[in-house]
Amino acid sequence: MSENPFQRPFRRFINARHEFRDFQMRSLSEIGNICESIDRFKQLENMFSAYVTDNDDNQLQLWFGSRSMFRRLHTGVAATENGPCLLYTLGASGDVAVILYPAKSDLGRVKEDHLYLGLGYFTSYQLMKRLTADIRALTAYGHVTSFDGDPSFREKFVIWWLRQTRDMQQAGDHVKAPVKRFFFATVKATPQTLFGYILAAVLGAVVITMLIKIFSHSGWNSIAALLGNN
Repeated sequence: MSENPFQRPFRRFINARHEFRDFQMRSLSEIGNICESIDRFKQLENMFSAYVTDNDDNQLQLWFGSRSMFRRLHTGVAATENGPCLLYTLGASGDVAVILYPAKSDLGRVKEDHLYLGLGYFTSYQLMKRLTADIRALTAYGHVTSFDGDPSFREKFVIWWLRQTRDMQQAGDHVKAPVKRFFFATVKATPQTLFGYILAAVLGAVVITMLIKIFSHSGWNSIAALLGNN
């Protein structure tokens, strides 16, 4: 008797939920050490205070609270800023979304609602492997998107790269990454569609590989790790 096809997606979700809960438990003992190893994280923590929330079986958040901006709005109310957030959330299909939310204030904010660092099926091992790079991205995002932020060149480059290579949400709409839009345009402009797909894939792989090697040899291993994450 053939397998019920409706059971496979459910089994996938059950496996994904098991992997995600294992990641939740393992990550809680590692997040503190990772944050401690990132100098620029401490600066954000001193301003916003940092928290880890895992009271939902399907979510894990590393987030920063709010801070006073020591300014007043035209209404006379004190201006405040909410810090950035790194969210791992397990969906009903078994896919995990890894999302970065920017710092937002009463005085200004960036154009994107959030960035998708990753989306797909991840094992606990895969999520743990990317955890350090994700927290480094959160740190960079905090310094870049804060109204009073003073980001370093590395941090500016990391966020520029993410904005070029990751999907995002803007004004409530899902927006494809500029790199993806470029590759799709390349495919459409190529008479032989199959050749266009191959060309786009090869170009993307070559560029990523070259950048990873360049940053690894330059001592920027954290950026190289970020480029290698899906």
